[in-house]
Amino acid sequence: MLHDELKNLNKYPFHMPGHKRNPDFKINASEIDITEIKGFDNLHFPCGCISDTEHELEKLYNSKRTFMLVNGSTAGILAAIFSFTKENDTVIIARNCHKSVYNAAFLRKLKIAYIEPEFDFEHGFYKGITQEAVHRAEKKFPQAKALVITSPTYEGYVSEIKSSLPVIVDAAHGAHFGFGEFPDYPKGDAVISSLHKTLPALTQTAVINVYNKKYIPA
Repeated sequence: MLHDELKNLNKYPFHMPGHKRNPDFKINASEIDITEIKGFDNLHFPCGCISDTEHELEKLYNSKRTFMLVNGSTAGILAAIFSFTKENDTVIIARNCHKSVYNAAFLRKLKIAYIEPEFDFEHGFYKGITQEAVHRAEKKFPQAKALVITSPTYEGYVSEIKSSLPVIVDAAHGAHFGFGEFPDYPKGDAVISSLHKTLPALTQTAVINVYNKKYIPA
């Protein structure tokens, strides 16, 4: 496991970052700061400790395949939208989606159809997506190729919906779901979570959990 490899790290680094794990700089966790060098696997073709960690995450999130990400959930959202659509396709996205969803739609040259979450007028923020709203959107935009929602929202609202379309769930703030008394982990064809937001993970660590084998690279 990656954790065990880092815990027993006893090699002097001649690579970036510049602090070289020097305790005099008093950088928390710098003693386990390592890059992709021999013995510590390769994120783009994992076959060692990173691969082992991904398989453990698959068990945790009950996914068909889990990929560790850098640059937070944004990287997973971009990857999922690019995988689920082609240029000029129509995609249904919730009004409260993160700007990375809009960025992905722009880069992929997609046509956007909106689905409106419920709104809390007293406190001034969006809540969840209802199943009725999903059915209306599917009927109104039969040409759509995917549905993108945020669940849980930043305020904690969960949308438990089903769709005839492939569903991408931005669960950036739901990495802890499934633990203890928290709600079940969100359901979708691809669900993206930021471990660095609600779990003890560093440097914008995130995962994309794929539940539809169709979207798993060969």
